[in-house]
Amino acid sequence: MVMDRTYGGNWDDRGSGPSLVRRRIGYVLSGYTESYTQYGGRDGWLIYTNFAGQVMREKFFGTQGDDGSVQIALAPDSLSLYLAQHIDTLLQPGYAPWAYQIMKLDPLGNPEWRIILQDSLSRYAHGIYTLANGDVLVYGVLDIFHTPPNGFGWLARISAQGSLLWEKAYQYPDHGNAWNFQSNSIFDVVELANGNILLVGETKVRDNGGQNPWIVQVDSNGCFSTHCDSLPAPWRGPPTALE
Repeated sequence: MVMDRTYGGNWDDRGSGPSLVRRRIGYVLSGYTESYTQYGGRDGWLIYTNFAGQVMREKFFGTQGDDGSVQIALAPDSLSLYLAQHIDTLLQPGYAPWAYQIMKLDPLGNPEWRIILQDSLSRYAHGIYTLANGDVLVYGVLDIFHTPPNGFGWLARISAQGSLLWEKAYQYPDHGNAWNFQSNSIFDVVELANGNILLVGETKVRDNGGQNPWIVQVDSNGCFSTHCDSLPAPWRGPPTALE
């Protein structure tokens, strides 16, 4: 079967990777929309289609502000989805500009559970990954100055039941400096056969002033060694328009 389709309206509507999953009954495309917003200026957007690309349903996620694209990963049942999205918190004084929400959606796209990671630091979505046991990893950048690219590579593990198991931040040690705070990002993750996690991203090494590819292997707890602390437990945010 071949097809050629577009989706969207008169404003800015985009897909954003990971932006497509194949379920047992069709496809799901993810991104954001400004044409069909339900909550604010820009909302996360899921399009459920059959295998011919015909739209079966659409779902929207966000707050009253301008929210990020949704990132999705297929759950072990090949029907449900895990979803991650950075959301606008500018309407909540005292918090960072961006928080991060993670959900599990049932086969019809309705939330089964939802948690929000929100405090004085901004989290930026680069992706979400399903582990062999059904847990999920979310990853990207933990911004310490609210002006990327200044930040840490960021990784969090969420149980299949929706509990935060741990959250880590990573930096590349710089030559002659205690740590390099310039630009550390995680763009992809892979679970290895022994349960370790391989992280791929980029870092800025001050010796040459540019960005460099960066690869890191950590254990199933996100650690290099037994002396490994999680970030402080994130604040679980108030209800938004989604609820």
